[in-house]
Amino acid sequence: MLQFNAHSKGGNHSHDYDRGAMSPSADDGDLAFTMRAGDATSRKRQVEGKLKNDLSQAAKKLYDSPTDDLQKDQLVLCEIWAEIKKMKSEVFSELKSLAAHPTEEVFMTQSMEKKIDGIFQSFANTTNKLELDLEHKPYFVDENPAFLDVPGKRYSINGEHRDLTEDEYVQRRQKEGENYRNHWYEVLHDENYNYPSEALLVYIIIVISILISVLTTMLSTVPKWKEEEDLWFTIELVVTICFTIEYIAKIIFVRNKFKYIRQPMNVLDFLAIVPFYITEAMGEGDGPIASISGVLRALRLTRIAKIRQLATPYTNIILRAMIDSVLGTGSAVGIFLFIGCVFTGTLVYAAEEGEDSGFDSIPKGMWFAVVTMTTVGYGDLYPTSFMGYMLGTFTILCGLILMSLIIMVIGQYYIIHLEIYEGAKNEIKKFLYEKAREEKRSFLMSLGKKEQDEVGTRAILKLYKKNLNGKSFTELYKTIATNLRKSNEKRSQ
Repeated sequence: MLQFNAHSKGGNHSHDYDRGAMSPSADDGDLAFTMRAGDATSRKRQVEGKLKNDLSQAAKKLYDSPTDDLQKDQLVLCEIWAEIKKMKSEVFSELKSLAAHPTEEVFMTQSMEKKIDGIFQSFANTTNKLELDLEHKPYFVDENPAFLDVPGKRYSINGEHRDLTEDEYVQRRQKEGENYRNHWYEVLHDENYNYPSEALLVYIIIVISILISVLTTMLSTVPKWKEEEDLWFTIELVVTICFTIEYIAKIIFVRNKFKYIRQPMNVLDFLAIVPFYITEAMGEGDGPIASISGVLRALRLTRIAKIRQLATPYTNIILRAMIDSVLGTGSAVGIFLFIGCVFTGTLVYAAEEGEDSGFDSIPKGMWFAVVTMTTVGYGDLYPTSFMGYMLGTFTILCGLILMSLIIMVIGQYYIIHLEIYEGAKNEIKKFLYEKAREEKRSFLMSLGKKEQDEVGTRAILKLYKKNLNGKSFTELYKTIATNLRKSNEKRSQ
């Protein structure tokens, strides 16, 4: 409170006022001046607002006028207006993207989440198959939904853009369907082709052959079954023939054969077949080459990951995070590990030399460092001197730091891919919501409603939830497959 005395005819009076209150001693002239200043400020703002509005209207009028009729300063004003218009559009677009989408209000059950995951996985498989078809399908005709209004980019044949009419495109598609090489290409590369069909049968035979081959390699090393050489050889021969037929058939029916052979999975398929023929040619059925063949065939089990029930988005996220970690920081981690092993291994060797603890060379000290830094700890080598204990502890700490860095890198890549996955899921939900809006609008129009009548958000969300609960993910995916590809094509541009 602020206290002051005001002198008046009635004597001295003490008054209490809040801070900021106008003093009763302020004369009328000051008050009038303050009010006039406020009115002037208000009028000034009104004038400035009117001038800005007039200027905006003038700029818009000039912007809509023919360029040849404008003077230099008017063209500059038009450029400023265009830039402001662009900035406003970007700001509004950004604000719109930050606003919560209606689908975020929907509580997603486990069943609904699984369907969204199924749609995501289906699109990922379709995208991978599209890339394979563009490069290797014998005769592939494609229509890109992202370029429907661009004649030179809308259609492509074998990955090359063609300027076709719609009738020509239909004819080429018919020709593609009648191509027998395309049929066998699909049988060998897509187990869902004309499901159920011979494509699924071929896939089942190959997967069972892989499992039998791996089991045979393991069981043939068990001492009590090791004598059954004829049985193991017969099984291995049959399995290898299956793999050989599949591999040769794939090469026969694909386009760009040399590029196809160089793909990692196809290189692995080749390496899984060749050792059997080499061992038979050299007469070393139980040699080291045969064991390598078994290991390579075990790696072919990665094919099983293509099975829809086993393949999940999180499996792919973890796999991609690990691959990116190796490609991105694998060399750096290897260098640090090597330097650390050489440094600590040499120190431990120097500390344990003459202690009869098994550290008779620097390579053995490096082996101890590798085992210790990677937190394996076999226990085959360990220091016995006090200095060795200290250096062993130092090696453990270095290993913990290195492992934590590796985990951080993998975790960061996992977060990146997880964010991409979550963004893709939100995009799928938005497309499903838009499809529900279209369905609702079509339904209202069938009842005689006007096309421009706005459909309520609650009604759309209700249909959105009904579709998610009532339809399979395959049906839902078909309704938005074109939208997903269009969006993916635009992002890749």
